[in-house]
Amino acid sequence: GKARIILNAVNKYTAAFKESLPKEMQDKEERKKLITFAATQSQWEQEVNSIEDLDKDCRFLLLDDDSEKNFQDLIYILNHISCLQKEAGLANGTKTLLRWYKTAIYIRAKEDEYSALIDTALKRLGDYTIRVYIIDDNKWAAQYLLYQYPLFRPIQHITARTLRNTAITLSFTVISNRNPELACWLVKEAFWLGCFNYDKLTLSINIIGPDARRIEQQLRFKCPGIYGKVPDSDSVSKVIINKPYEVDSINSSETLHAIRECQNKVTAYNYYVVDIGNSAENLNFAIKLRELSIRNLIDSDQKPQSSSLPTITFYCPDLNIAHLSEHIVVQNVDSGDQWFNNYNVKPFGIVNDRYSFEKLDGGYLEKVAQSTHLQYCRINASDSRTQKLEKLKDYFSRSYNRDSSMAVALSMPYRLFQTDAGDTGHIISSDSRIIPNLAPDDVEEIAVLFTSNRLSNQQNLLMFEHSRWLRWALSRGWEAASSDHVLNYMKAGNPKHQLYIAKLHGC
Repeated sequence: GKARIILNAVNKYTAAFKESLPKEMQDKEERKKLITFAATQSQWEQEVNSIEDLDKDCRFLLLDDDSEKNFQDLIYILNHISCLQKEAGLANGTKTLLRWYKTAIYIRAKEDEYSALIDTALKRLGDYTIRVYIIDDNKWAAQYLLYQYPLFRPIQHITARTLRNTAITLSFTVISNRNPELACWLVKEAFWLGCFNYDKLTLSINIIGPDARRIEQQLRFKCPGIYGKVPDSDSVSKVIINKPYEVDSINSSETLHAIRECQNKVTAYNYYVVDIGNSAENLNFAIKLRELSIRNLIDSDQKPQSSSLPTITFYCPDLNIAHLSEHIVVQNVDSGDQWFNNYNVKPFGIVNDRYSFEKLDGGYLEKVAQSTHLQYCRINASDSRTQKLEKLKDYFSRSYNRDSSMAVALSMPYRLFQTDAGDTGHIISSDSRIIPNLAPDDVEEIAVLFTSNRLSNQQNLLMFEHSRWLRWALSRGWEAASSDHVLNYMKAGNPKHQLYIAKLHGC
């Protein structure tokens, strides 16, 4: 279909968006009518005024590289919508919940810095919903990587019985020389997504790079709970965040030594993330890691095969390099899918994956997150759009709700991996390369497998869900409150067992 688009910047993000426009918007004259640019307060007010047919999509894209500018533009838009809404309310005296339903605002900003301010601005609007999507490039890249290429890839071929009965260490290593913010998000998201209902499994997290200690200090400041003992670590998998490996130069023997130190010496249960420079530099370092991993197998007299190789991923905003890396040539060898004819390094953070017309709001994952929120609110699929929007207001006006519901969506592949389909297998088989979006037929098949082992699955997944949520809360800076603490602060006037102002939780 068509949508009114108002931009506040012209850059690689808006270019990716324009390249993906639907066919109805590709005509040059049509684009001139539908896509406009605004920079000042008066221009934003003029653009809001021009939305005459509110039954059609209108998208405000605040994608400038300056987060402060994006936030100020958001305030201009919300303030003017609020003025128009008050005028309309005075004129007809009715609530207009659906009036701004098809207006969406996308803002590039660091979520940690701006989410509380955006929540406050949205709370002041009243009884109607403006959909505001916060796009934190670093958070999104980390989350989408660990959804598309899950942490369990290196152990995907191991049977459920073996995982239950054998001590196994899964090593997750971030090699960073460019963006400490991305490294922090990778560690935080791995901390809670790497929760498995296998008590003999340990996730070992490593950070290598010139800023490794700075990254650790930032994590200890923002979420110290991830470094303590997790209360239920005896009943589910354990997680260890190791002492950081600080090196003077990323391209040095010191870095190679650090990589050897933190990898599993014999087994292939290693997962690497590379972010040391631009897309091409990251790709070349990932290829170097693949070379080293195969040499290690040869040196240890092991038979090389795809299942014995580590998972290697690299940060790659560039679409062309990302596509070519999937089929990069190994010299003098025909390209294929075997260990000796494919580097098998995986790009992530591709700009076009996030900023396309269809995926700007989060695509499939956003649908699952909203569905999760509606289920918590006890809304049925058959309920009216108005009923759903009434409940989604609390989704869009509270970043905590959005983040929590998105975490459920991201954890779906991990839940399926652990759902018991018999002693020997997982629902997600060893040859599943990328976790697919689930079609109705898949859901039916999974339901049969789930109900055939209903009692064990139900108990295991209940335990997993609480453990996953607990680790997610720790990664967001929450800490546990004792029963006495909860009673004391509730007696002192706090309405619930969560003390949001201190990030203390009674569960």
